[in-house]
Amino acid sequence: MFPLGFGPVCTSRMLMRSGTVKPGPTPAEQAEIDRRLADKKKEKEAKKKQKEEEARKKMKEKMERELEEELKSIEEEEQQQQEEGEVLERRRRQDIPESSTTPHLPVEPLDWGSRYYYYSEPLKESDEERDAFIAKLATINDTVERNLMLEEKRAELNRRLLAARRQEVEDKKRLQAEGDKLQKALEAQKENPSATEAELALLREAVLNTRQNVDLMRQILQRVETHRVEFENVWNNFVEKSAKDVDQHV
Repeated sequence: MFPLGFGPVCTSRMLMRSGTVKPGPTPAEQAEIDRRLADKKKEKEAKKKQKEEEARKKMKEKMERELEEELKSIEEEEQQQQEEGEVLERRRRQDIPESSTTPHLPVEPLDWGSRYYYYSEPLKESDEERDAFIAKLATINDTVERNLMLEEKRAELNRRLLAARRQEVEDKKRLQAEGDKLQKALEAQKENPSATEAELALLREAVLNTRQNVDLMRQILQRVETHRVEFENVWNNFVEKSAKDVDQHV
């Protein structure tokens, strides 16, 4: 028990190896120690945050660079497809009238496999479109016309594939923008705890929907890829059979 107005006073002591007792730091010294520890902690957190920012910045730059390269590649392929389409159009205007008026079938040794086999990665078309095209192709007896139809179909499927790739790149850019927006909102919430949860919930929902859309498109492209071999087999078998029929006719 202590008299009114008095209380126990506790002071720290340090027991040395020699057995002597060294008094601990004074309140002022302890306050200075706490301040230095707090400063070191803040400095450590600042360095950690800076490293995270640098890593995030490098990752963002890498993703942007990859997307730009992919977009540039798509644009180059689209330009090439456009040029090939113009060439096919000129060939159709020049070759088809001549072949239609030719009184005999042009006979020349052909390497049917290398000229007509389908080795690219076309976009899978529907069964109805494929059957309709095969039926139409089977009615064509002119070799030049059949060759042009095959090349035009190949160009069309390549255009579809490029359009799908471009859409995937655009979705990735949109997802990245939504992610950056959400990251900034989260950082602002840390600095300003009064940020409303409703806004963050909307941002999370937007990012989630965007990711779901990208995942859905990726699944579609994967299904398209799984049909590539089947598509090539159908075309190659048809070309092989047509080659035999044409050779017999010749």
